Order: sequence, then C-alpha cells, then structure tokens
Amino acid sequence: MAINEFKPFATGDSANVTSQSDWEALPALGTGFQSGKASSAQVNKALRQATTMGSAMGQFIANAGSDALDNGDIATLVTQFTQALTTSLGLGSAADLETVTTATDYSANRVVTTGWMGLGGGLNIGTDYESITGQQLFDLLRTTYPGSCFIRCNYHSSDNSFATDSPGIWLVGGDTCAYIQSSYQNGVVYVLAGNMVGDLFKNTLYGTVNPPPQQDLSGYITTSAAESSYIKAVQLGALTAISSPDDGSYRQFTGSAGTVLTALDIDESPSGAADNIAAVYYRPIQVYLNGIWTTINGG
Repeated sequence: MAINEFKPFATGDSANVTSQSDWEALPALGTGFQSGKASSAQVNKALRQATTMGSAMGQFIANAGSDALDNGDIATLVTQFTQALTTSLGLGSAADLETVTTATDYSANRVVTTGWMGLGGGLNIGTDYESITGQQLFDLLRTTYPGSCFIRCNYHSSDNSFATDSPGIWLVGGDTCAYIQSSYQNGVVYVLAGNMVGDLFKNTLYGTVNPPPQQDLSGYITTSAAESSYIKAVQLGALTAISSPDDGSYRQFTGSAGTVLTALDIDESPSGAADNIAAVYYRPIQVYLNGIWTTINGG
C-alpha cells in the first residue's frame, strides 16, 4: 500500500485551535501576525488549515498507488498528482490528449470542445431574411460541415423555401441534411430535409398540440345509423315443445314464424312396429338490432 508522509497538524478532538468564527473575524487573517505574541490557538489554526489540505492531496496521490513523500521534490509530487487525477477520475488517456484545433478538426486522438461540429454551440447564419436560398444553405452545410454533426441554427431563406424560426438540431450527411425543430410559438415539431439535387421537404409531426386534420366523413354511414340498420349478433330464443299422443293418427307439426326445429323426442316401438314422434322442440331466431334483441318474423 502506498504511503502518505504529509500529516495534518492539530486535528484531535481536544486540539487547541481558534474557532472558525473567530478565525474568520481575525484581523491577522489578511495581514498575517505582526509584532507581539501570537496566540497558540491562532497559530495552530493556521497550521491545521495548511497541513490538512496538504495531507488530503498526499492521500489522493497515495490512493492512486504512488508514495507521497515529504522530501522536498515538488516536481515529482506534481507528476504524481496529475497521474492521480487520470487514475481516480477515470480520464484514462484522454487526460493526455490534445483538443481539436478547429470546428471541423478530424484528427485522431483529440478531445472535442464546445463548438466542434456545432457541439454545444450554434451556427449563426443571420438574423433576417438571407440572400441565399434554402438549397444554398444545404450546400453550405454539406461542404462546411461534412459528415454527421449537430448544429443549432436560426435561419430564414430568401425564397421562403426553408425557415428555422426556433433553435433545433441539424443532422448533416455527405449528400443530405435534415433539421429537427420545435416551434417556440406552439411546440409543434417540424422535420426539414434536403439533398444535393435540390429537393427540399418539410414534414409536420402530429401530436397533442398538433392533431391530424379532421376528415370529411359526410359520405360515410354514422355509428348510430349502423347500429339501427345492421344486425350485430344472432341467437336462439326460449325453447318450446309440441307433444304428440301415441294414438296412431297422422299429425303435421308447424312451428311459429321465425322459428327453427332444434330437437325431436322419438318413442321407439317394439320390433316390427313404427316408431312414434312423441314431441317436437323449436326455438325462435333473435337478432341484436339497434341495441335490442328482437325475434324475427318469418314467412
């Protein structure tokens, strides 16, 4: 385990030090101790403040795996502290890299900064109607900021073909550009796009603040009309039976209009004699129309 030789002074529970409020009100805090005797509590306070921070920095170095030695070697301590920052803050090799030099610097192993490819910054083309058209704006972005990037922009083309009244996000490709913005007036989101051959497109996204337009449905049947004109369901009603006495006579069974035969009772006679139909069962046909179950009238 790495060691830390920088120890804090007067940090015990009963340390003889001036209170913080008295220390902050001490006139000598700005001028230092002048002639005469300094209070031991005041001197201890000054020593504790300096040594506590020195010890904390030494421990930070030790926690990163290096010995923090009290040998007067300031250069080594600075190097160790820098290395500790890289290790403890998880910066890795990024702590030793150069930053980009321009807004379009593609050099390898460089750290980006605000403004690179529009990152965290903005492309201020103008504040009024511009002398270039929307297509010229797309060409400007494609050639000035090639590849994918994000740029905030306020712009209104001279031909009214393209306007970005509110800040948004640019997506710039090799041959195409797209801009996504939310209007500051009503929150409606627009997607504007263009390509190198001169095509410009604008799409409005529908949502709660911008619902789709109402369609003319006057030529279509309404829900209420459909409910009252079309059958939604069919079922069979209550069961009815017609009995037949076994007297050898002929009978014709006819159910009510709108009913269907559902069952027969057969009275099987002894061998050699004809079977007898003892009963006939039928049910009415019912339909669900206009919210009501109705028995149909058959002919």
